[in-house]
Amino acid sequence: MRYFVLAVFLAGAVSPFVSSPGFAQGASAPAVELHELLTPEKAQVIALEAVPGQVVQVSEKYAGQDMYYSFIIGVEDGSLYEVPVHSQTGEIAGIAVESIAERPKNIPFEIVSMEAARETVKSFVIENTPGKRPPFMRDGKLIVHERGLAYVFEPKRAGHLYTVLVDARSGEVIDIQGNAPK
Repeated sequence: MRYFVLAVFLAGAVSPFVSSPGFAQGASAPAVELHELLTPEKAQVIALEAVPGQVVQVSEKYAGQDMYYSFIIGVEDGSLYEVPVHSQTGEIAGIAVESIAERPKNIPFEIVSMEAARETVKSFVIENTPGKRPPFMRDGKLIVHERGLAYVFEPKRAGHLYTVLVDARSGEVIDIQGNAPK
């Protein structure tokens, strides 16, 4: 008898954790409003209204449980913008100039090649810095500089390390900065 009472007691203690038809009918569940996900096409229309241009790349990004369609949009002056659109509300989270490591496919405008920019930097450094030997430098990187694309190179000549920026659209040197001898 003692074990029977203990079994009935334990069954009663466990019952709140077990889903039962009586418990589900008596409790009121909170109303959850489900939003339809925006299609990528509808989100793209919203992004292009904010930044008119040509979509270069589309990806899905997550911030916690929220999903955003992230659009990289190229505009005519050479700037690239990232426009994240919330997949449920259609709100734009914030427009940012996109920093890129490599040239994305389908940029809607022409840029000079890495090799052409490298030759420009080489001749510029030879003309404007002291030293007898040609500069030593590796390939540069394509970056966003002041809302435009630029190549950055770090040539070394006569013990000095320089940082040279080349406009990716025109191929002209934007800036050169020299560092202490290394």
